[in-house]
Amino acid sequence: EYRLGGAANVIMNIRSLLGKDLNKKLYFSSIISSFTEKLFNNNRIKIDDVVFTSKDPISPDNRELIKTRIINTIDNKQVVRVDNKKKYTTDDVTLFKKRCFHRELLTSKEEPFNAICVVDYDKGVVDQELIKSLECMKIPVFIDTKKNDLSIWKNIENCYIKINSKEFKASINANTVKNLIVTLGKDGAEYYLNGAICATYKNYEVEGADVVGCRRHIFSTIFNLYAS
Repeated sequence: EYRLGGAANVIMNIRSLLGKDLNKKLYFSSIISSFTEKLFNNNRIKIDDVVFTSKDPISPDNRELIKTRIINTIDNKQVVRVDNKKKYTTDDVTLFKKRCFHRELLTSKEEPFNAICVVDYDKGVVDQELIKSLECMKIPVFIDTKKNDLSIWKNIENCYIKINSKEFKASINANTVKNLIVTLGKDGAEYYLNGAICATYKNYEVEGADVVGCRRHIFSTIFNLYAS
């Protein structure tokens, strides 16, 4: 069984949360294959140019990031995960930049979007060029990042960053960003404004919870609250 992961999983979660609201259109830009594109079918999500044409119609392209999860069928929990590679190659990222629409749209003076989600798991796609483009935007930009230096986002005017507690402890220059949400697992979350904690949120603990993909679900929910 193949399922969408990473940024693709985020946009599918957002579409699910938005429900049947046809007035809210979603655009997706990432490195994907023609196989992966088919998994988006009938979900009212506009996808930019497919980067890789899959040679095998029934499986993803090996140039994509593929996570293989071994699941215990008794409790439906993940036992182990194997990744085919950590990052995209430089050549693949260059091809992505040439073929995908978001670079042109992000530099458009018309600002065709109401908000932007950046799912940055440090795989090589989100670079300084993209960040500079985002700095020109006036609309809200929601960011889920695994980069340690948070100051790279500080010049994005209307920016909301979400990281987890482990990433927060390892981060540098966290006080340089205006809006920072730090998730604490079962202990809830904290909201920092200009480096100072200004709100805390409690969680409802759930026994036997499956936490696979949890950060993406939280990020999707935060964005959906804005979209609603």
